[in-house]
Amino acid sequence: MSKQGFDSLLDKYLAGKCSAEEKLMVEQWYELVGNDSQLPKSENEWYSLRGKMWQAIQEQNQDEIIVIPFWKTQLFRIGVAACLVLGFGMYYYFPQKTDNQLITITTNSSITQENLSSKIFQISLEDGSLVQLSPKAKINYPKHFLSNKREVTLEGDAFFDISKNPERPFLITTGNTITKVLGTSFFIRSSKKSKIEVEVKTGRVAVYEKNAKNKKDNGVLLTPNLKVTFFEDNKLFVTGLVEKPIIQERAVESRKVSFKFDESPLSEVLEQLEIAYGIEITTDNEKLNHSLLTADISDQDLYTKLNIICTAINAHYEVKGTTILITQP
Repeated sequence: MSKQGFDSLLDKYLAGKCSAEEKLMVEQWYELVGNDSQLPKSENEWYSLRGKMWQAIQEQNQDEIIVIPFWKTQLFRIGVAACLVLGFGMYYYFPQKTDNQLITITTNSSITQENLSSKIFQISLEDGSLVQLSPKAKINYPKHFLSNKREVTLEGDAFFDISKNPERPFLITTGNTITKVLGTSFFIRSSKKSKIEVEVKTGRVAVYEKNAKNKKDNGVLLTPNLKVTFFEDNKLFVTGLVEKPIIQERAVESRKVSFKFDESPLSEVLEQLEIAYGIEITTDNEKLNHSLLTADISDQDLYTKLNIICTAINAHYEVKGTTILITQP
């Protein structure tokens, strides 16, 4: 570009007659000598920089349009500032996701952990017990358990696998209930309003009302595959069977239980099921106990086993509380 062309374009710019491309070119020239982020406001200021601008162009030793990287231009700086302001505004306006997050608050004597994620977190306690904390659940426990008992407080749902220690019972306070164990595994569900459920997988669990004067009068003792629902509004415990009873492996191994039957009387079949699942199964008449069964039901769940048995002997079953009753038309 000649000196005459430079002067002509600058005059055109000051007269406000430049195209968008020409305007950008002049402002890029200013970027070569400007010491601040604002363009000159008067013609006198522009003219005072005319010589410096032309010298800077000459020093570039180019006879073509000088292109300044976009990230160095004033327009870019203004854009970055606007994006930062918008970004911070959106950060504070819209709630942030906290998935995969287990919040832990520690004091001098206790630890509180809250699961803010959508997955289950496993927590190891100092006695070797394990807690699988469900989403939206919270647990509080001491840094060090007392010598005569282990106490925690739960809000929400969790699965407990308690390290056995007869000298130090494990107590879980949930709402208005206390669950007491020595060493076992079980679920506690308290996420539903005014309702607390305890389901036992292995071992024995006592569940009673926290403020009850006599725990025997307002509490229950649960064995494997049994559950209890405590309705807080009515202070009522209702017992029943878990949805999917599981085999108690130790009982099966120690008693050599088998589910392969060959012309076996129903009384023997039901005895094997009772040992394996720890659930009482009865019939409504003695005659049924002598019905014979030939079948291999080893790979079936409990309720499928019962369906096969009842079909074979022309009977049906129903769950009554914690007992299964088999009847014949």
